[in-house]
Amino acid sequence: MRYNKDNIDHTLQEIGDLLMPLWNVTGMKF
Repeated sequence: MRYNKDNIDHTLQEIGDLLMPLWNVTGMKF
């Protein structure tokens, strides 16, 4: 369970880093 949780947290962090620029661009458009 701990390994799975760490893996999920790491994946969410990577996804967040990828989506952050997209959210900034979307915020500027709308």
